[in-house]
Amino acid sequence: MPPKIVPSDVGMQHLVFKLHDLPTSRHALFQPSRRAVEPSWLYRTIAYRYPNLVLGMNATWDAAVAYRLRSLVLKNEGTAGVTLRDGLPCGGGPGCVVDRALAHARDTVAWTGFDEASDFRAPKAIAPSDWASSADKATILYALLVHAGVDARLAGLVRAHTHEVDKAFPLLAWRNHTLVVARLGNEDIWLDPSCDLCGRGELTLWSRDRDSLAVFGNGDEMKIEWRRATGRAPALRDVRRTVHAVTLQEQGGAVVASTLSTAGGEALASCRDARDWDADHWRAAVRRVVKDFSRAGELFENKPGICQREGGTDERSLRARLPTFAAAWDDGLVVPLRLLVPPVSLPRRDARQTDFVVASPSERGDELRLVPPPGYAFASVPASFQQQHRRVLVRFELRCDGPALVLLRVVSLAAGATPQAEYPRVRAVLDAAAAVAVRAVSLQKTPGRGGLRRAAARDEAADEATVTSRVTPGQVAM
Repeated sequence: MPPKIVPSDVGMQHLVFKLHDLPTSRHALFQPSRRAVEPSWLYRTIAYRYPNLVLGMNATWDAAVAYRLRSLVLKNEGTAGVTLRDGLPCGGGPGCVVDRALAHARDTVAWTGFDEASDFRAPKAIAPSDWASSADKATILYALLVHAGVDARLAGLVRAHTHEVDKAFPLLAWRNHTLVVARLGNEDIWLDPSCDLCGRGELTLWSRDRDSLAVFGNGDEMKIEWRRATGRAPALRDVRRTVHAVTLQEQGGAVVASTLSTAGGEALASCRDARDWDADHWRAAVRRVVKDFSRAGELFENKPGICQREGGTDERSLRARLPTFAAAWDDGLVVPLRLLVPPVSLPRRDARQTDFVVASPSERGDELRLVPPPGYAFASVPASFQQQHRRVLVRFELRCDGPALVLLRVVSLAAGATPQAEYPRVRAVLDAAAAVAVRAVSLQKTPGRGGLRRAAARDEAADEATVTSRVTPGQVAM
């Protein structure tokens, strides 16, 4: 049935509607396990036990906002003791105060999530906890700005690609993201403390140009207004760089020292994992990486990560022994390049129905440094190349660094859209980058360590076999 408003006996109204014809989840992971938490707004489920929902709703948006935020906005309850920490000297500049408050709000609680509660918690209740929704982050930022003398207001909205708000139904439960608006002079600055790399006036794609309900106090009155969230896109560039230093051994084993450095969104994801995972979890994850190198690999050093959230960078490293890495034959080694894993994972190969879109620029560089055993030299290596189509560039090059051979592959994606008809050419460029991982490098033992003697012995044996093959059985009998 369509949504309808039903008055209640206590002066509130109820929004009543019935769910029906719910599509089955395409991902089996979310089907049986999500039954225990139904109804869920996040996942499509196979069935609802309780298809009739009743949500408490106020008569007007003013009443809904006053019910939730009056104590925070008008009475400043719960904000006592929330003051801006010492940091960069501002020199009286309001923009610097906003920047400091933004950094302070992000660091107050380590975890930044997107789950929204219907109630706004007071800052003094948020700080001791180990989690915070975007509403919690916005509440802390709002309190910091108010205590610093900045005219600020909270703004709730619905993220893009989730659902839409029906303004005819005054219900704050529609909201799933919260921003802060700081008024500096005649300019409104939109702030998103849930985005670790969004500076002053920068909003992500899910909140830009969305209708928001802004709340502020005017004397003893609560004021609301519908505002369009405006801001520029954050200047993000995702960078991921891996460096594998492989010291080869004569029997085919190797010692690998790997370092992973990330920046931008890649770094934020790894920093998030660093907050959520304990040491045992990290160790198990790294051991799985080593097993991908070699099933008999042994991890003997692991640095979980050096996360710089303000700069948006992260770095972690490991060292491992691989008893079987290269294939040994006669006086040589064959070294696979499987550590140069495919840099970009593309899904299906059938014809695309939409354009190939890159939302933000990214770069992935993979470097493999091979140090040969004493007395070995590189005999054959793959050829370098460079391919490009529109916004996709792949570069593969080799260089010598003393006795070591350095192989570098860089894949760069520029922001923008490529027409769907040209997607096969984009895939061909990325397939060339992925094909590097199935190639190999061969090494040959150099003279001076028995190589010439063994080579001469092989040649002598070959000559003897040739002469023997020319002798007839009768000649052998004589």
